[in-house]
Amino acid sequence: MLCRSVLRPALAAVLAAMLACSGVPGAVQAQAPSAGVLTLVDQTAGVSYAVASDGASRAVLGAGRRAYVLDVAADGTSTVVGRTPILPATVRALLLDGTRLFVAPEGRGIHVFSIADPAAPTEVGVIPVTHEVREMVLHDGRLVTAEFGEGVAIYDVTGDDVPAAPLAVEHTRRAVTYLAVQDDLVYAAYATEGLGIIDISTPTDPRYLGQAELPPNGKAESIVVAGTTALMAAGSALGIYDVANPREPKLVGTVQNGTVIRTVAVVGSTLYVGHGTQGVGVYDFTTPAAPTQLRTLPTLNDVVRMRSVGTRLFVVDWLAGLTLYDVATADAPPIGKVSDVAGFPFGLAQAGGNAFVGFAHDRVSVIDVVTMREVASAPLPPASQDVYVDVADDRLAVGDVRTGLDLFDVADPRAPQPLVHLEAQVRDVLLLDSRTLITTGGTQGLATWDLTDPAQPQRRLRTPTTAFMWGLTADAAHVFVADRENGLIVYAARPESAWPVVGRVELGTDQAEARDVAFLDPDTVVVAADEGGLYVVDVRDRTAPAVVGILNTRFVPTVLTVRDGLVFAGGRSRGIAVFDVADPAKPRFVGLHDLSTAVSSLTWSEDRLIAAAGNEGVLAFELGTIPPPGTVVSERGPLADAPSTPAPDGNSGIVQEAPERSPGRWRTGGAVLGGLAIALAAVAVGRAARRRRQRSDVPPADGS
Repeated sequence: MLCRSVLRPALAAVLAAMLACSGVPGAVQAQAPSAGVLTLVDQTAGVSYAVASDGASRAVLGAGRRAYVLDVAADGTSTVVGRTPILPATVRALLLDGTRLFVAPEGRGIHVFSIADPAAPTEVGVIPVTHEVREMVLHDGRLVTAEFGEGVAIYDVTGDDVPAAPLAVEHTRRAVTYLAVQDDLVYAAYATEGLGIIDISTPTDPRYLGQAELPPNGKAESIVVAGTTALMAAGSALGIYDVANPREPKLVGTVQNGTVIRTVAVVGSTLYVGHGTQGVGVYDFTTPAAPTQLRTLPTLNDVVRMRSVGTRLFVVDWLAGLTLYDVATADAPPIGKVSDVAGFPFGLAQAGGNAFVGFAHDRVSVIDVVTMREVASAPLPPASQDVYVDVADDRLAVGDVRTGLDLFDVADPRAPQPLVHLEAQVRDVLLLDSRTLITTGGTQGLATWDLTDPAQPQRRLRTPTTAFMWGLTADAAHVFVADRENGLIVYAARPESAWPVVGRVELGTDQAEARDVAFLDPDTVVVAADEGGLYVVDVRDRTAPAVVGILNTRFVPTVLTVRDGLVFAGGRSRGIAVFDVADPAKPRFVGLHDLSTAVSSLTWSEDRLIAAAGNEGVLAFELGTIPPPGTVVSERGPLADAPSTPAPDGNSGIVQEAPERSPGRWRTGGAVLGGLAIALAAVAVGRAARRRRQRSDVPPADGS
């Protein structure tokens, strides 16, 4: 009893420490989930990792959270004719079998669709999986999958029913990234262990036969088999294997050329190797152990997947979509392209029912927010990455810190016309009207531009800075700038030749870095502070802005938009966080829509929130239910502790910061460990006291 009486309060102390450091009040209040505040209603144009084709006139391309069904004409011209409903995550693998389409989103099962009507794919079921599917192959009516972390799985899909479990799983090696099947043998690419060969002649009893090592410093990404030769794209090199004896495969050669190799295909005696950002290398494969490079097929960005079907080569560029090459001829000309449904969106602006979207390394697009279809686009410099966008009247401004400033005439949004390109370091852009542009340029400070002659913009002034300027907003007389080290800075927009600083407010901690600012109402702004949370600032007196409310949050906000007293934030944390600022002194977290990636830009169009969500594409949300005041909403889930979905391994050119761990998580962990130590100490003390008591109850041996 003594032990229990000590243990109970000790455990209570542990729980109290956990609650105290997690910020949860001791009073019992209603708990609400963090989901439901936003409802995802549409999606378009995300990153591409997968393509499938049936060898006739049909192909399917994965882009973000959808698979797009394509008609492929005899001349290679490809047209999108249908798309699947929104899937739970970004599409990673595809398989097309007649009118059956198998789609594997990241770690969320294998979704099976009927595309008997290609314009309206219909889901018929989901095959449950425990790990992410990287590749699928159909063999004798069985679906063979590479499931990263599980192994090679085999499913019976010979009938109409969707299987509830695999026939068998071969998991001698679990880190399988890709596979190919020839005869009754599976050739599996294992990320860190090389090539493995599995006999599936008895589907319910697959047998692991043999393996061979990776090329030096390699990491397996994909594999293809041609006769008795297997070829593995292994990042740093292409591994060439003799597989004549499946029990003793041998690495007999490599191809290394200083590029990242992710994918490979063979057509007859010609080998095609995806050289990362350097295009597709074409090799003479007459001597398999020593292929000779003949030429390079150009691609825009990073080649991540190839499929050869007859004399057609489907090449997937993760940022720029699908290019189709005719490999019947030696020069292999490109004969078709699908790019309007693919890309990595970064900056957003909206006007007149259109979203203007800047895609990294690619283009600026005009998307109809009702249909969520691209209606027009214009190319951007290939080196562009962090693409910021704003629109006013008939002007569109697009800025990038690497490539400069581009201006477009969008009097007809469906036919944007380029006006001028300027070499200028631009971090964010804000059009006050069609003739006045403001830009921040990181360490280059704030700049104002006169666009009266749009073909020859004139920079009026550049304000100095000692730090790094990020987001900005403005009213008729003042401009508010989020300065990473100096907090919120207020500039007077008059006189136009000076733009003096009239007010500023620091955020109060060394860790808080101002990243974005938005008006809550004419007298109040909110500031997103990386490592600081959400700050509410009273700006009734522009010369003396004052912080009136702070919400320290595990979510790491860096971009903001505001609507009806609600703040919607994207950031280094994944997803979109929603905050209620009806009481500026007490901002509160009211929900999170979890995503697999960080959100880089947000805007409202009528009743839809439009988000640039990186890998997942351009997403449209409708506002759901806001928990009433007094409801405690917990910030559950990984949030800042989980990095965004990564780009393909290697140098993709897209930098996605891995969020640092939240200090709050460390404090909570310390409190838990401290509480456990207290509990254990208390138990030890109790046990010692009991032993002393027991000893005192035993009479001495001498009877005294």
